[in-house]
Amino acid sequence: MKTMQDKYYREIDYARISITDYCNLSCRYCKSEADAILEKQVSQKQLFNLIDVLDELKFRKIRFTGGEPLLNDWIVSLVEYTNNKEHIKDIGLTTNAVLLDKYLDALIKAGLKRINISLDTLDDNKYYEITKTNYLQRVKDNIALAVASELIVKVNVVLLKGVNDNEIVNFLEFGRLNNVQIRFIELMPIGENDDFIKDKQLNIRDKFKNYQSREKKPNCKDVSDYYIDEYGYCFGIISPISNHFCERCNRIRFTSDGKLRLCLHSDNELDIYEYLNKKEELKALILNYIKEKPEKHYLNENMKANKGMSKIGG
Repeated sequence: MKTMQDKYYREIDYARISITDYCNLSCRYCKSEADAILEKQVSQKQLFNLIDVLDELKFRKIRFTGGEPLLNDWIVSLVEYTNNKEHIKDIGLTTNAVLLDKYLDALIKAGLKRINISLDTLDDNKYYEITKTNYLQRVKDNIALAVASELIVKVNVVLLKGVNDNEIVNFLEFGRLNNVQIRFIELMPIGENDDFIKDKQLNIRDKFKNYQSREKKPNCKDVSDYYIDEYGYCFGIISPISNHFCERCNRIRFTSDGKLRLCLHSDNELDIYEYLNKKEELKALILNYIKEKPEKHYLNENMKANKGMSKIGG
């Protein structure tokens, strides 16, 4: 069996799997105060079944997300199980890094290949303002631990107007000094926090018009566009609104309550929870539903996902 394709001939070989919607931070763009914990959560056994099916469908890349995936104490077993599959060769994790020191060595031994760390400010007061916690130094220390390991490490920074958009130079210096790639991400209109998002949203490309762009390699599936600062440091920009990359989207998402989602920015999703213990039926469902993957998102037409990021998976 060849790699799956949707009706627009895009190869679908990358799955993001949320294993919990719980999080130990309270970032406003990710979840709102009105958010309730999801009524059901997929089990470890159900995720093992899902991994089996995705491997049979020749997925090459899996990223585990949340919420905060390191709040699930069987994350190491999940990575190890995935690493023993035939076709899945690239295993990643997105985390806020608060608990990373607890699991890092075990995750690497289990087969983790890359890690994305979410960090939106280098200032203690702003970190508390954004997350409602005081974990900034711990996160910085854990970034250093990750960089010192054999993992591919990236730091994701969501730019917020009037909050951290004056820290770009500081983040570039942080990236250079710590030998880690920084990726600046455009704030996306996802969830119910409309007033907050409208107030903090900006055109990310306007912030980097004075930096030199770096040409991508042919057939690159990475969604980042790359730029170089005056010191030759390479950093990334992800701008799904001002410069969407739908034509090369190769991913689908699974939520922690057992939904299959074809586009981050659409609330259309398929409930597969009851099929997570029926692998052949699950495989058929995924194969059939892939045909419904939309050609593009419609954020520029003011159509957005109402489910918050913590419920979808980062």
